[in-house]
Amino acid sequence: MTSTSNYDFKAGSALANTLSFEWKGPNGFKLDKLEFDPKADSAFTTETSLQVSGVDGLTLEFKGNDSNKADLSFIYKHAHATVEGAVDATDFKTFSGSISTGKDDLAVGVAAAFKQGSSANISATATYTAPKLFVGLQLTNNFADFKGLFSWALDKDVTIAATSTYGTAKKNLGVNLGTSYKCNSNTTLKAKVDLDKNIDFSVKQAVNKSLTVSGWTKVTDLSPKSAVFGGKIVLG
Repeated sequence: MTSTSNYDFKAGSALANTLSFEWKGPNGFKLDKLEFDPKADSAFTTETSLQVSGVDGLTLEFKGNDSNKADLSFIYKHAHATVEGAVDATDFKTFSGSISTGKDDLAVGVAAAFKQGSSANISATATYTAPKLFVGLQLTNNFADFKGLFSWALDKDVTIAATSTYGTAKKNLGVNLGTSYKCNSNTTLKAKVDLDKNIDFSVKQAVNKSLTVSGWTKVTDLSPKSAVFGGKIVLG
């Protein structure tokens, strides 16, 4: 059994903390997460999985809380494809499913979500992966919205990335540019900027195997007065 405690703080806000456990049981059963967050509307969150005996590659999962969530799902992994399905067990009116496959550096997938009384929502993805390069395209909302992703590792310490999005709801194009720099084996710096003149900067420090400290700041519309700060401490 493993337990983890998270402590988050943000300037002007009270300290928040959560406590979580995980446990690997017999016959393929695993308690992936039992989490308690005293400030959340649903204080207890549970996630479990079961590898089905006699059916290689099939896993059954449950994710729920003590208030309004009870999702049942399965994932079946075959040598040539992965099939997933899920249902909202609170009312059995929402269903989803997907299938994905790939060959060498190329992967593609199609997914659909169904809700009683509404038409299906279909999406598709395609990715290309090379040793230092990643390119991805995601089409959602019945192919009306898109998101493009690009990542390139300049060397073992520096990675640059970009995302581009278009949404029919706001009918606007969004672009984010970011970079990650690994100063050493324990310290990582990240920076991000977008077309709306927002800037994010963070630093993550692994103090030891059981303690990680992170800090971040965000500036909106390039205004120093808008700067906010926060941090996180992870034990376990």
